[in-house]
Formats: sequence, C-alpha cells, structure tokens
Amino acid sequence: MAILGTGLFAGLWMDTSIFRRIFYRIQDLFSSPQILPPQDERKQADLPPDGYNISVETALNSRCTSDRDGNPKRFHWGMFDPSKSLSEAKVRELARLAQPPRLSGERVWTEVKDNEVTFLIDERSSGPVRDGMMVESGMQQQALGLICACFGAGMVFRNLGVDGSRVSDNDFATIKIIVDAMSPSYDGKCWVGGADDLRISMEGGSLPEPQRQGNQALLATLQSLKSEEQNGGQVTEKLIGQMLWAARGRTPHYYKSRPWGMTIPTWGGEQNISSLYLVSGGAVWKYVNWQGNRPAHSVEAVATLDPEVDRSMAALAPPHNCIIVQTKNENSGRALWEIGYSLLNMILQAKSLGLAYKAVFLEEKDQQQFKRAGIDSPVSAVFLGKEERGGGSVKGTTALKRKEPMANVDSKSFLPG
Repeated sequence: MAILGTGLFAGLWMDTSIFRRIFYRIQDLFSSPQILPPQDERKQADLPPDGYNISVETALNSRCTSDRDGNPKRFHWGMFDPSKSLSEAKVRELARLAQPPRLSGERVWTEVKDNEVTFLIDERSSGPVRDGMMVESGMQQQALGLICACFGAGMVFRNLGVDGSRVSDNDFATIKIIVDAMSPSYDGKCWVGGADDLRISMEGGSLPEPQRQGNQALLATLQSLKSEEQNGGQVTEKLIGQMLWAARGRTPHYYKSRPWGMTIPTWGGEQNISSLYLVSGGAVWKYVNWQGNRPAHSVEAVATLDPEVDRSMAALAPPHNCIIVQTKNENSGRALWEIGYSLLNMILQAKSLGLAYKAVFLEEKDQQQFKRAGIDSPVSAVFLGKEERGGGSVKGTTALKRKEPMANVDSKSFLPG
C-alpha cells in the first residue's frame, strides 16, 4: 500500500497540470465571461510584413489555436486580442494564401464570410474518393493554420461533428475556422524559434533534437509546393527525425494546462486519433512524441520485415528508400483531417530540406502490402530519399538500418554505425 501511495503521489507530482485544471475549474465558478467590445470599437489589425519571411520550421513550431480567456495555460495557448479585429478582406487574403498542393482532381474548397472560413467537399462523393477529399480538406485546414502562424493571426476551430455536416444537396462542410487578431503568444512575439521557450526536455529520445528554425520561408515554399519532387537529395537519420517531428512533433505551447503542443492541431486534445510509422532498413518503427509523462522525440521498434514483405515494400518505394506511413486509429472524418495536417507538414518539410519525396493516397492493393508489414489502417504515405543501385529492400546507406534481430534490439538500435 505504501508503494502504491508513493507511486501515485509521484505521478501527481510530475503532472502538475492536474492541479492547474482543478484550480481553473474552481476559478470558473467565480469568474464572469469576457464580453467582447462591439466590432466598431475594435481597432483593425494589420498583418505583419515579417510573415512573408517566417521559415517552415518556425511556423510549425509557433502554430497554436486561440481563445479569449486571457490565460495561455488554461485552455488554448493563443489569445485573441479583444481590442483588435481582422477585417474580412484580410481573412480572405490569409485564406487565399493557404493553398496546399492537390493530390487529386476532386472538388475541395473554402468559403469566407466575415471572419469565418468554411471548408467544403463534394457531398456526392463516397468510398476511397471521399476519404481522399477528407484528407485534402485537412491539408487545407492546416495550410490556413500555418499561414495564420506566419502572420500572427489567431484561429480556432468551430466543429461540425467528428465527420462534418451536410450543408446542401451538393456540398458537405468538414469544419469551420474562426480567424481574428491575436496577441503575441511568445514573450511579446508572434513566433518562437526554439525549444527552450517551453523549458521542456526531450532527453533520452532516440532521434536527434529537431531543428526549429530554417532558411526557407513557409509562404514561398507553400506557393511552389508539389506532391512529388524527384530532384532532391538523400535522407539521413537526422533528416528522418526532422520529418517525423514536422508531422506531429512537440512544440513549445500548452494545451489544457499540459505541454501538449504539437505541429498539428488535435481534436479536443486527443492524442491517438492517428499514428505515424516509419519503414526503413527492413523494419517498421512507430513515432513516439509523449513518453514518461513528458514530450518525447523517439521511434520504437514494431516489427522486423519478413524478406518477402521487405521486397514488396521495396517494390512500392522506387526510386525511394524510406517510407513514412500515416494510419487512422478510428473510422471518422477527424482522423482523416488529422492525417491531412501531418501530410502537408511533411511535404513542406521535405521541400524545404531539399529531399526527394513523393506523397500519395494509398490504394487498396497498397494498403494490403502495409498491413502485411504490421501497419493497420494505412491511409497515406510519403516516400523519401533515393534507392541504392541493386537494392532489394527499403534501405539506404544513410537511412535507418537494422543491425540485429528485433528480439535483441531496443528503440535506439536503428542509429547508423
């Protein structure tokens, strides 16, 4: 009993967010809701010119959702500025800039009214085509979020249900996003370029610390972005880690009083709606961003590939030698949107790093190949790097490699010798 009590106390001691949430719940009982001044009494906010130069990594590291409670550690990290507002014209400009590459020719679009952006797809779609449109709608949502991060604008989702909502015979709305003026979120600045600002530790992770500042502007990268680029370079252990961080790595902001900030938004703070797997060096790895009640940046071994399965993976990959696979952990629209968030981030990061890559929706026959590798419910994949001549498996001289049988390997054993 004493041991149990000590363990419970240690857990509570480590997770101080429990006490914060209790305190804020009590505080709510005695607080009055914030009343927003009339629109004509709020000063029109300008978009900072520096937004055009914010790098891919800085935008990923700085993105957050906002609210009006005045406390970044209470619920959302971002704080809407009650004294300012963004005009509809500026919201339209942000939405215009937020145009990700398309992976299909299906009808996926946005509409703007006042400070609200509605994301829509064709209601008449179904099956795999509809799933792909849902992912692309997620890419559009994430593009707007990253553009808002670049220009210091606040955003928050207005949910229409976990699958979205039909709005007409032909149109289906996946979600709405409210965009408005935001107070600087990081010590008086709109952007954050490092991990020290959060004062969190990722020590013990099996991946190198990710880079949170870069040289390639997000806006310029987004405007020239394609779903495939074959003229790029090879992958390394550090670059693979960077790609995984871009997809769903931890960032220096809080959500619901916990250091749960990520490069992507999550529905209500849910952490397991989708997952990320790496296929490299004849093995499958799962990306881990939270471990031991704190942020992490690691991969854990899942399976060693049977030689036949390894060859089938290689047949999917040419001319690439490394695969990052996205899976859904539930059958819902929100899982597909979240996959879209990560997918756009990875394409942006690959482009800014100068890598060879190809992003795809997985057809049913290809999904079956990944299921044989122990990856359930695969939806999309990003193929990276360049295949070695004469290679018969998903491997490369600088990619992650297996060194010994899975039974004798811990999660750090992929490191190149």
